[in-house]
Amino acid sequence: LVSPEDHERAMENIEKMLKEGILRNVEYTFVRHDGSRFVGELSAAMINDSSGNPSAFIATVRDITKRKRAGQALRESEESFRTLYESAPIGMALVRDNALIEANRSLLDMLGYSPSELKQLTLSSLVHPADQGDLLIMSEAMTKSGLGSFSIESRLRAKRDRYKWVSLTGSILPMS
Repeated sequence: LVSPEDHERAMENIEKMLKEGILRNVEYTFVRHDGSRFVGELSAAMINDSSGNPSAFIATVRDITKRKRAGQALRESEESFRTLYESAPIGMALVRDNALIEANRSLLDMLGYSPSELKQLTLSSLVHPADQGDLLIMSEAMTKSGLGSFSIESRLRAKRDRYKWVSLTGSILPMS
């Protein structure tokens, strides 16, 4: 049932099961009677005779092909998003509870900070004091009204306390 390329690993796992009595969630490529293949997850347990010697084992195999494909598609999607985020010609940052979680290269270059320097700052510390009221009003309105986003012109503090005018757009992202 196990594909030829997984035979050696399957034999090693059988030895492990003989010693430990159980095998949990091991992935193999399985071959069906018609020759088609699928990715499966196997769990097995030894059954001992009245003398305590292994006499048989019981196993379950679950087809996880769809789950594996979905996982691969998710990884590819995340990689595409990461590439887009990192190569975007506009500055972008993820902000949670006023903390700068991460920023892309364009924002770091625009403001002159390293990633570790920027993570030490808060959004409030970057926004010019005279512009913080507008930002607060817009972000509260967005949160309370359910608006998808807002956009204002504001000044952000670059390294060495220089301020740069930017078009600041904020959106609420669902977080898991």
